Amino acid sequence: MAAKKLNYSFLKGTQKVAKEDYMPLQEALMKALGCTTKQHYYQKRKCIPNIAAHIKDDVEKVFEQYGITDPCEIWDIEESAL
Repeated sequence: MAAKKLNYSFLKGTQKVAKEDYMPLQEALMKALGCTTKQHYYQKRKCIPNIAAHIKDDVEKVFEQYGITDPCEIWDIEESAL
């Protein structure tokens, strides 16, 4: 039996941050994810397939700095269709 493939999106979490805090949040998330371009960041914001645990923790730590501590408020997790 094959393992489930999950897609993680943190778009929901970015929508909970105040508008004036979004750019610093984006910079911190880009650094945590190792994104060098905004296009790469936007792709990751919508879908990270089978995210590594340490990367998930790093993203959650960034959101903690903005008062979002509940992972349910950050992530949308869906089973991959493929």
